[in-house]
Amino acid sequence: ILSWQWVGNMLDTDINAVNMKGSIVPAGVGSQVWVVYTYNGNMASRKYDGAAWSAEDTFYVAVALQATDTAPPSVVVDSRGVLHVVYGDDHEQPIGTSKPHIYYRYNQGSSWSGPLALSGTANNAGYTWPTLSLDTSTGNLYAFWYDMQTNAIIGKKNVSGTWTALTITQNTYVKQYMTSIYSAPGEQFICWQWTQNTTAPIQVVFDKLPEFSHVVVPVVFMMSLFVLMVGRTRRNRKA
Repeated sequence: ILSWQWVGNMLDTDINAVNMKGSIVPAGVGSQVWVVYTYNGNMASRKYDGAAWSAEDTFYVAVALQATDTAPPSVVVDSRGVLHVVYGDDHEQPIGTSKPHIYYRYNQGSSWSGPLALSGTANNAGYTWPTLSLDTSTGNLYAFWYDMQTNAIIGKKNVSGTWTALTITQNTYVKQYMTSIYSAPGEQFICWQWTQNTTAPIQVVFDKLPEFSHVVVPVVFMMSLFVLMVGRTRRNRKA
């Protein structure tokens, strides 16, 4: 490619869009790409097949205009060409205050799945800055977001369609603009970063999932200690 090519507006119509944000990712075949974007609180997608854009497919219609500014969609495409998205809804509590909940959907090429709530939806704390990463060695997904009430980073892992919680101890200071690596060749390379504090000094902080060996060392130590204690007890009884 010797120069950038103009292929049209991401939106299918020219409208006065409020707080538009968008992501573009490869569709898995040649020069085909997906775009996923938010405007006026709605979430939509389009696919470029190398020659033309598909019609806009709106997969979330917002009642309010809130949430998408601080919880825009984050997207990845796996080796099968499946598009995965995490995003925040337009939940407001109180009215006019953005307190989104985090949802997940996927698109296998023709239509969107139904929404799956990843965060709690029974409270009004609110969650922002959802971000999604792909482990290319396994196909597992890793979703992260920020809990506005506790200042914690929340993480979940998707293995074969089942989401489970991750233990992340980063729960101090106000955080914004969180993002994560698009893809990595192993869980130990999954990482994310954010800005910290709302007044100077504003810091950029980086964190990652621990390597497997770091997790099992304490467990092995505890097992060895248990075996040692059992052996001593048996010897004491014989004496």
